[in-house]
Amino acid sequence: MPKIRSIITTLLLGAWALPSYADTAGAAGVIADITINSEHADDFTSRRGRLTLDEGKKQLGLYSWGGLVCNNKNLSDAEVAVLLDLVGDKRKLLQPIWTSGLGSTRCLVAYRVIARKYHKVLTSE
Repeated sequence: MPKIRSIITTLLLGAWALPSYADTAGAAGVIADITINSEHADDFTSRRGRLTLDEGKKQLGLYSWGGLVCNNKNLSDAEVAVLLDLVGDKRKLLQPIWTSGLGSTRCLVAYRVIARKYHKVLTSE
């Protein structure tokens, strides 16, 4: 019996030490660039798309979705269409919600669209 308790204790402590894979809210910014890979693109297997976000202060955030680097965490066509509509719209900010992918890849799994004039109020929650 003590051996079983020891094994259970070890497993529980080991699980506690594992890294968390919860979604993370990134800094809100303006979309600087979007790349959408068709099934004929060389990069299609790696990722379905990539978003570059201007987070201000000369800081760019890179976020990908789908493919091998993001373990098939895909965005729907409707979700991608919303992102495309935001390109060039300085009145709205995008706050990416991401999870870790392969290597240091940030995988876009959700996002929040914020009217710029409400940014400080809504992101200070």
